[in-house]
Amino acid sequence: GIPIVDTGENPDAPPPREMIDLEATFEKLENEMKEVNTNQEALKRNFLELTELKHILRKTQSFFEEESARVEDTQILLHAEHMPDTQPMRLGFVAGVINRERLPTFERMLWR
Repeated sequence: GIPIVDTGENPDAPPPREMIDLEATFEKLENEMKEVNTNQEALKRNFLELTELKHILRKTQSFFEEESARVEDTQILLHAEHMPDTQPMRLGFVAGVINRERLPTFERMLWR
């Protein structure tokens, strides 16, 4: 903390007009601090959301790269075996983030 030196003297109270000005200044600073805190919380939420989305994109990219290589290998094998009427495999994928509270419900729905 900040050390306070006790000189044994009590300063005079500021005049009433100056007290009103000080109160207004303190109120203004308090409101600005509340706004800064609110903005900081919003920025942190946005950062965490964007971080989650970045990780989702990385995982899906690696998934699709692996799957693309598998599809190419499969097509090479199918053409080598001369199988007629082969169509390329189609892969559907959905990605997102689920709140932790809803995860058990989502897992139950997936594994039915």
